[in-house]
Amino acid sequence: MFGPYNIPFRIECNDILIEAINEDDITIYRRKFGNDTIEKKLLATNRKIIISPIKPINRPKKLTPHLLIEFETPLFTEPRSNKKIYLKFPVEIGLFIMGGKSFELLDVFTIMNQKYTLYGDPINGVLCKYWKSPVENNRPEIDLLTHGIMELSITNKSSTWLEVSKVVFNSYGMKMYYNQQFICLKAEMKIYTELSAETDFIDSALEKKMTKSVELYNAKKLQLTTTKFVMRDGI
Repeated sequence: MFGPYNIPFRIECNDILIEAINEDDITIYRRKFGNDTIEKKLLATNRKIIISPIKPINRPKKLTPHLLIEFETPLFTEPRSNKKIYLKFPVEIGLFIMGGKSFELLDVFTIMNQKYTLYGDPINGVLCKYWKSPVENNRPEIDLLTHGIMELSITNKSSTWLEVSKVVFNSYGMKMYYNQQFICLKAEMKIYTELSAETDFIDSALEKKMTKSVELYNAKKLQLTTTKFVMRDGI
């Protein structure tokens, strides 16, 4: 499903219908999934629509840029160690109208159930999009329209064994890549104590010749000083 499409086109996949048709000098865009239906008229000709996986922070509303992934099974990390694991993360699907070198967001949807949680205490805690993932030693099998594969490098910088049960990210730093088999990203978690860690994303794909997702939010445009997240309320 992912990639550029010349108008007109029609896609039907997993109960999802996406189409764009020309009527005189107007393009009619429609997307249906379950009871969710959207239609827009575009005053454009000879354009392309790009379908791309995007960061999972837009639906149902843009409430937070933070993503918390809870591990189905907690991990114990040995002192002064570095290990790689694989997690699943949720994805949303973005549709962009392309004109020249610019992209404008046309539509966003997801077929995943949406949940939120609070990281930290009720007063000063951080609202996060919530996801629970199994922990794998190798790349897991995924559904291309719902999940991506995260390669997470965990570094225990402390001198003691530590238990890790979750990881929190600033999703503005997410750099996602895809092909027709899977969606992926790389991330890192540096653990300092049993309560604190720092996370960030790595701009690299898991395989060669993968396509970089269209970035809905540009860190430079948002004038962010950092894309890292500092966990101070437990790992």
